[in-house]
Amino acid sequence: MSNILKNTLLIGSGFASGLVVGCFLTPKSEKERIQQLLERVEASLDELNQKSLNVRVKSGEQLHAIRDKIRKELSSPIPDLYKATEPLTLDIDDLSDV
Repeated sequence: MSNILKNTLLIGSGFASGLVVGCFLTPKSEKERIQQLLERVEASLDELNQKSLNVRVKSGEQLHAIRDKIRKELSSPIPDLYKATEPLTLDIDDLSDV
């Protein structure tokens, strides 16, 4: 094989391998990057929606429990302080000991 043929094959194979490596190493096209970014955003939004739903459900359960406690407290009769203190007597002698 002649020296010119060897050099031509060497340069040609180097050029071809450079093209192949360049194709693999080039960044994705703008359209592919935007699509990938949109997929990430959609996944993040889905996760955020799921978390907000969980928060709403838990807060609803807590509010329901608080409402039940308030209803129970309000349904029990509130004592009448006048009737509760009516049998207590207070004489002048009780005050003089103080």
